[in-house]
Amino acid sequence: MGSFADSGDYINNYSLQEIIDIETWCNSLPRKILAYHTPDEIFEREFDHIYQAA
Repeated sequence: MGSFADSGDYINNYSLQEIIDIETWCNSLPRKILAYHTPDEIFEREFDHIYQAA
């Protein structure tokens, strides 16, 4: 959220839709630590793995 909010800013200053948009943007960015996959991709992969094991 650092790119969107000032340090010390209250989360109450943001609408639910703004928070959802920021979360979506953050989870759609490829990460070096995830071998340039997005957190969304990794979550889906792990979720599918767990679902198939059940």
